[in-house]
Amino acid sequence: MTKTTIFLSFLLLLLGHANSKSQLNDKEQTVLLKLKQHWHNPPSLSHWHNPLSLSHLNSSHHCNWPEITCTSGTVTQLLLQNKNINQTVPPFIYDLKNLTVINLSNNFISQEFPKALYNCSKLEDLDLSQNYFNGTIPVDFHRLFGLRHLNLGANNFYGNIPASIGQLTELRTLQLFQCAFNGSFSPEIDNLFKLESLQLAYNVNMTAAELPSSFTELKKLKFLWITASNLNGKIPDTIGEMEALVHLDLSINNLTRKIPSSLFMPKNLSIVFLFRNQLSGEIPRVVEALNIDVIDLSDNKLTGSIPDDFGRLKNMTGTLAPDFGRYSMLVEFQVADNKLEGKLPEHLCDNGRLEAMVAYNNNITGQLPKSLGNCNGLKIVTVYNNRLSGDIPSGLWTSLNLRVLILSDNSFTGELPQRVARNLSRLEINNNFFSGTIPTGVSSWRNLVVFEASNNLFTGTIPRELTCLPHLTTLFLDQN
Repeated sequence: MTKTTIFLSFLLLLLGHANSKSQLNDKEQTVLLKLKQHWHNPPSLSHWHNPLSLSHLNSSHHCNWPEITCTSGTVTQLLLQNKNINQTVPPFIYDLKNLTVINLSNNFISQEFPKALYNCSKLEDLDLSQNYFNGTIPVDFHRLFGLRHLNLGANNFYGNIPASIGQLTELRTLQLFQCAFNGSFSPEIDNLFKLESLQLAYNVNMTAAELPSSFTELKKLKFLWITASNLNGKIPDTIGEMEALVHLDLSINNLTRKIPSSLFMPKNLSIVFLFRNQLSGEIPRVVEALNIDVIDLSDNKLTGSIPDDFGRLKNMTGTLAPDFGRYSMLVEFQVADNKLEGKLPEHLCDNGRLEAMVAYNNNITGQLPKSLGNCNGLKIVTVYNNRLSGDIPSGLWTSLNLRVLILSDNSFTGELPQRVARNLSRLEINNNFFSGTIPTGVSSWRNLVVFEASNNLFTGTIPRELTCLPHLTTLFLDQN
């Protein structure tokens, strides 16, 4: 074969490739414009139109449309979130044969799951969340075998989560939150060994059931969110074996019995929400997750004291803070509505970041921590209905940003100060042992709206200055 023949063959090959690529471009653009027409030409896609040239250098070429991502000149991503689309997903969408990502989230699409997507054989990321998709998730859903990320959340899907979901073994993210499912969770989810995020929250119609213990076999799972989905029974004892776990939220369910002793063992654990359940017994004593930021165990039936190991936590900025403060930049301390015993941690405000201490309805004893007397960021202190006693730290009364101070139903003693925090609007100290007179300096309490001081040991007369406070609407001084 001569050099000329070889050159001509190579040239023909290049021309054939270029022609094939041009035909693909033509076809993909036709499909996209057909999609736009099927969706009744929404204004959000007004820039989708035929360019004068199909050159990639042309700004109106479909690969340059912001909703389209092309790889090597072919459409691979369709990013159509928040486009006010209110028509169905048409079957011809699979003519975009190289799609790896489809995002149609936050639109107004109402239809059953579009099975035409099964023909998108390269699809890896599918997001149909925040729409009005309905019906059941098809039992042959496993035909989307290449998916890595699936989000069908906030739709009207009902029935069971199909077992075939468990055959999508490449999944890293599974989001099926806030739907109308009225069956049960598929235990086959435990086959998704590569899963890193599982979000099944706010499926309020789910059949009441225990959290499948097999879920704890998902060793790569970092994010587990099953809030308000009718979970009952106990938390699996093996939950501490989920070594990659970072975020755990099982709040607002009917979980009972003790918190497993292993729950705080995963070393990467950062956030724990178990509030509004029926959990009982003591909080686990051993904590290996030293980088926890937030813990909320409120509104349960927990007993006992706050574990000593909580004092080793380094990054705590959330709730259920322990005996520390010197080790963390604590912002909120919230342990309300439990049966916790023992004293409040002494060092709550050692770093001066504390804004809220909410510990009402417990069996806490002892005095308020002295560190609260030098805590200028403090806005709210509510410790009513405990067994606290002693005098109030003097600096707490005048804490710079304090707005709410509720100390009722304890055994506090001492006298009221002449001056209180400038922003204090609500002061409730009913059913304690405060004594002395109501000070004439009450005239400076100018932002007070509620003052309740019933059933104490106050004596003397009610100062006229109290009746002149401009914002006062509630005043209880009976039984003194």
